[in-house]
Amino acid sequence: MGAEASIHEELYNSRKKINATDKKGEHLGLNTDSELSALYKLLIAPFEDKLHGIQHLYISPDGGLFQLPFELLLDGKRVALYEKYSVSYLSSGRELARPENWHTSIEGYTSVAIIADPLFDLPNDTVSEAADVDTYGKRRGIISGQSRDINKLGEFARLPFTKMEADALEQVFTGHKDIRYEHEAKKDTLEDMLSEGPKNIIHIGTHGYYFEKQDSPGNPEGCPAMAYIGDSSHDWAEDPLLRCGLVFAGVNNWLKSDRREPLKDYGNGILNAKEVLSLDLSETGLLVLSACETALGEVISGEGIQGLRRAFELAGARSLICTLWSVDDYAGAILMEKFYINLLENGMDKLPALSNAKKYVKNLTYRQLIKYCKEKGFTDKADEIEHELKTQCDVLPKSLIEELSEELLERKPYEHPYFWAGYILQGNTPVSILGAPCAGK
Repeated sequence: MGAEASIHEELYNSRKKINATDKKGEHLGLNTDSELSALYKLLIAPFEDKLHGIQHLYISPDGGLFQLPFELLLDGKRVALYEKYSVSYLSSGRELARPENWHTSIEGYTSVAIIADPLFDLPNDTVSEAADVDTYGKRRGIISGQSRDINKLGEFARLPFTKMEADALEQVFTGHKDIRYEHEAKKDTLEDMLSEGPKNIIHIGTHGYYFEKQDSPGNPEGCPAMAYIGDSSHDWAEDPLLRCGLVFAGVNNWLKSDRREPLKDYGNGILNAKEVLSLDLSETGLLVLSACETALGEVISGEGIQGLRRAFELAGARSLICTLWSVDDYAGAILMEKFYINLLENGMDKLPALSNAKKYVKNLTYRQLIKYCKEKGFTDKADEIEHELKTQCDVLPKSLIEELSEELLERKPYEHPYFWAGYILQGNTPVSILGAPCAGK
């Protein structure tokens, strides 16, 4: 499979460039062609001649490769893998041996659970007035200071566009719907929903987090708030399932509390991967984790990736859509809305539905985006985009403004892989997909 050191170097560089931002947190859109081409030569080219006639690739990554969206790799002609094959991911090859009736068809989706747009700052007389319910975030991850140090944890900003994608699912799904937003989007909400009966589709739109293991976690007082979930800071440092999770209503109130005591009715607002294991998801055909870094985890020899996606699989979920990095809130909402329309309204299988949604976001122009925002009632977002484009034109001579304005409207704001390639399908994909058209065609 190529020299291990070279693979890890190119992998590290490609992820660093894809996610690069400036000091204000704005995405830089750096070119990653050289790294993605190098990875193709190391990972795909050695057996490329064996892929003639193949339409779909099942990939079971090992080691750090679980962080890589393989479909981005570029061959010698700069053609991406997703333009030649559809790609999905497996924890192991054993998943392909499951019985056919284990794969849930679209017709088998009769119930859905939707949890989105949690109110991270709850109005509460016992909490400091520093809580700001109008704070919105651009990325679905930790936002205060953007710290990744395990000894620090910022507050979580509200994600209003997670409700937009959830609304899209609600509108196109014709079966039984259980929906919880804002203060009802609690840590225990999913467990409560499942107690009322199995859910074939589960959609969760919130912030996600994952902390790398560090050799010296420090004492309990020096550990992040998340350390208080385990029996001790040692448990938190050693167990990867305690170092990743999803956050829900009231989490900021709990993070600001001095004694770290659970809030009445809301707990600590954090559902970690260890707690996910207690859920019964055996009837869930599709679970969508529309949050940051939900595909990440720690690689343990002989056990694979230990993180949120593995926890939800062990709890019984048959397939997951999860993310490899901190995803953009608005682009993610558009992508998920398109995915659900493809899946439930247009009758596509999960993988083609996701691949088509990624391509849609990638090719969306400013002109189309502004129209989309206005149709959805997000006039502030449309005004923001139009102002940004006008600012770019104002520095030019009047004779060029009209021409450039038209040219800018045809540019694609989400063309960079950062905005769409982080979403992957993990778990079962019916073997019948082998007869489906190639993704991206």
